[in-house]
Amino acid sequence: MNDEEAPLIGQEVQTFGAIPIGTVSKVRNKIRAHRVKTLVSATGIVLGLLVLLNCLYLLRITDQLYIQAASFELDHVVVDRNSSESISCTVNGTLAFDYDRINNRYHRKWARILQHVHTVEATFDHDIELSALIQEDKLSISKTRINSALKVDLTAPQILQISIDTIPLAGASELLNRLSVEPQFIRFAAKVPASVKVGRFWSGKHTLQSHFDVELDGNQFIQEFLAGIDFNDFAFTLDGDQVTGNGTITLPDLKWVDYQSDAFSWTILLPACSKAVAVAKLEIDQFTTNSGEVTVHFRIPSIDPDLKEDCGDGSTIENVAKTILSDAPVRLVFRGDELDKQPKWMNDFFKTLEFHASVRLSQFGIPGGGLGTMGVDSLAMDVTDDDSLIIDSSLHIGLDLPNNILIKNINVPLIKGVVELGQSWGSLEMDHWQIADINYDTMQVNVLLDNTAFKIRDPVAMAKIANDFIAGKNISVPINSTIDIEVDSDFLQGTFTGLPANLTYNATGTPVDSLYGNLQIRLDDVQLLKSTSAKCEILVSAGITSDVNFDSDIEGLKFDLLFNGSNVGSIEPGPVHLTPGMFFNTSSKLTLDPVDSLVKLKLEHMLESYLSGYYPEIEVTGNRNSRLGKLLSNVHVPMQLPKVSRQSNTPAILSHDSIFLVDSTMHLMSSEIELTVFNPVSNSDVVVDLIEAQASHEDTTLAYISKEHRIVIPPGLYTTPRIPVTYVTKGIGADILRKALNGKLDIDTIAMLRVHLGEFEVEILYTGSGTSTKIRF
Repeated sequence: MNDEEAPLIGQEVQTFGAIPIGTVSKVRNKIRAHRVKTLVSATGIVLGLLVLLNCLYLLRITDQLYIQAASFELDHVVVDRNSSESISCTVNGTLAFDYDRINNRYHRKWARILQHVHTVEATFDHDIELSALIQEDKLSISKTRINSALKVDLTAPQILQISIDTIPLAGASELLNRLSVEPQFIRFAAKVPASVKVGRFWSGKHTLQSHFDVELDGNQFIQEFLAGIDFNDFAFTLDGDQVTGNGTITLPDLKWVDYQSDAFSWTILLPACSKAVAVAKLEIDQFTTNSGEVTVHFRIPSIDPDLKEDCGDGSTIENVAKTILSDAPVRLVFRGDELDKQPKWMNDFFKTLEFHASVRLSQFGIPGGGLGTMGVDSLAMDVTDDDSLIIDSSLHIGLDLPNNILIKNINVPLIKGVVELGQSWGSLEMDHWQIADINYDTMQVNVLLDNTAFKIRDPVAMAKIANDFIAGKNISVPINSTIDIEVDSDFLQGTFTGLPANLTYNATGTPVDSLYGNLQIRLDDVQLLKSTSAKCEILVSAGITSDVNFDSDIEGLKFDLLFNGSNVGSIEPGPVHLTPGMFFNTSSKLTLDPVDSLVKLKLEHMLESYLSGYYPEIEVTGNRNSRLGKLLSNVHVPMQLPKVSRQSNTPAILSHDSIFLVDSTMHLMSSEIELTVFNPVSNSDVVVDLIEAQASHEDTTLAYISKEHRIVIPPGLYTTPRIPVTYVTKGIGADILRKALNGKLDIDTIAMLRVHLGEFEVEILYTGSGTSTKIRF
């Protein structure tokens, strides 16, 4: 026993017996061997598990790999129309496996190894179920039974013929309905139970499960389908309280499907304020997919009152009209009608089908109309301070509708709005209701414009169109309108506002001489207003008649007169009121003011041609400093100076065309000549210096004047004193005069004249042709 107080150092150390070194080494070797065996065993187990798991994994994905590698080329489908409960059909095609389509190299090698079993045969004892997961809703799409065993060669392409029966389920129509509303992300899944034989060995019963994800847009599919359809021989009739029509459509190539369909129909609905309203019935005749030709009929009854209800942004029918006129898509709902003759499976599917589609009218092969002929029955114009025209007019506008569109028994009694011409060239602004009606026999719209403003925005562009038209060129004018109309018919009644009407007016160019060719002018009076050596102002009063109704109270207009490219004067017309068959008296101020000697020579040439009975061509253009100057100064109207008459009660001209020389008498014995001339200036004499002259008949000289002689001609008809003249006394000329003694000859005259009107003076070469002249002794 130890003493607690005894020092530890002093205690005796205890010893143990020693262990031999050899014994320790053997123990250590045994421990090492045990550890190696354990490690090897564990590694083998892990490797075995990995191999087993890999084999199980490969076996599990084998079906997916062959689905990736498989490609099926459809050749032909025959549908048995006698089957009522399901879609019974025979599918013919070629199946092949392309293992390069498997992306993973390891999986691809595994599939290539397994292809050496050569064939896989599947027998289907149960239905194949197809479903779709859409927005967390699982829809059962169909059940399909494959009626015979399917033997597949994994090494080479093969032709397959598969007999199947498919029953569409309620989820199929619901899926289509939902896809038509908006694009959807969908997971399609298929479950295929089958007994499988690999090579010569049965591997038991398996359930092949596959899925794939896709985003589908039903409306895009509809647009692509419509784009592949040809619409032929469509005809439309609006008569009374309905629109009817029919036509033929050619479907995209469906000859790979052999199917005959009985007739079926759709009810077409239009989303209104609170519900969808039925607006049309579409009927499809019996057809076969081999022919691809389908006859369709449709009927639109009178418009339902619900469509006229104001939804806050206008009524539904009003908004639809705007959409159609803009060729924008209209949102419609197609609801399948219950079928009478179709198989039960189709009836069950069809009666629950209600899909949405956005369609344009132009997609159905309906050609757009335009404006045909446009005529002005009467036109009255005035102008405002900002050079806008105020128009009162009666117009008739032809509707250029295709022959397959017939419109009857509908009227548009009132119209207003804004009609834009071209690219902001100008606008016709009908601020208040204008009276209109439709003539069905002529397909014309008659419009009475009352106090309507026409605002000119681009005078240069409008002038170009006018110049092209009067030059005989065809013109094309885009017309973009926003109008309000009042519609009155059994089919539709009411007021429609803000309707776009985008048309094109095409017109055949009409040369200007055709426009005024029927214009007749009776010269009533000419008065000298003022004259200087450089300028002459004349007031011309005339009676005018034409076959058009035209009224103009525009004051301040001024037109420049151009001859051979130079401005020789101007004219300022007064008010004009034309009525067919009646003369209207008007006055215009004519100013002759050549700016230099060269221009004066051109003026003299113009006057000498006109006084000689010719009608030289001039060009009329608006003066930039006058009313409507920005527009009219860019319009250049080439025209002949018009024929005029001196009689106050008839528009007929005399037997010859000269407005100056009326008659003449040759006195052979006294060597003199008397002239009857006309001075239209009622308040001034016209002084004529006869410088020299020559008279001839059929190019044979009869007489001449070589000494200058002055004639003072008072207003009106005037017979001059006898003027000395030299007659030929021998030769052919003398024989002609002798034979014509106491008779008449048609005399051609050439005379150099200096004409004075007040202080204004011109020299002209007068050439009179065929003037009837009395020959006296």
